[in-house]
Amino acid sequence: MDDHARHCIDVHSVEVKAGSGGLSGDTPCGGASSLRFCSPLPRSGQLDRARFANRAELIRAAAQSRLPTIYEVRSFAAAGGLISYGPDFVQLARDSASYVNEILRGTAPGDLPVQQPTKFELVVNLKTAKALGLTVPESFLLRADQVID
Repeated sequence: MDDHARHCIDVHSVEVKAGSGGLSGDTPCGGASSLRFCSPLPRSGQLDRARFANRAELIRAAAQSRLPTIYEVRSFAAAGGLISYGPDFVQLARDSASYVNEILRGTAPGDLPVQQPTKFELVVNLKTAKALGLTVPESFLLRADQVID
């Protein structure tokens, strides 16, 4: 999300630092317990190994802080995160396979266009929503690819 969009909807980003010693601060958003919502993403928007390895700690800290969070990988919601929204990795693998097929048929890799993900998954964990005292609108649940009860 760019800075203009954040300002329009009054969202503030907070950098999260994870390492071998765990998270900095008491919450997944670096001690920002006054936040109403958190999306613990690195600035690049890419999932990093340290955050993925510490996902249980991130989810636990968010739950303890009663802080709704959004993640970019389905496994975070499956592990107890509130919501995940990100690329469908099965579809990415299929798309990659078609690239391999083109290369094996003689197309030079440099001649293939760069592609972005075309399918995204929305996963909502209702058990977490209930624990946080949140009501998720039915219209939102109908758009979800998976709802975890």
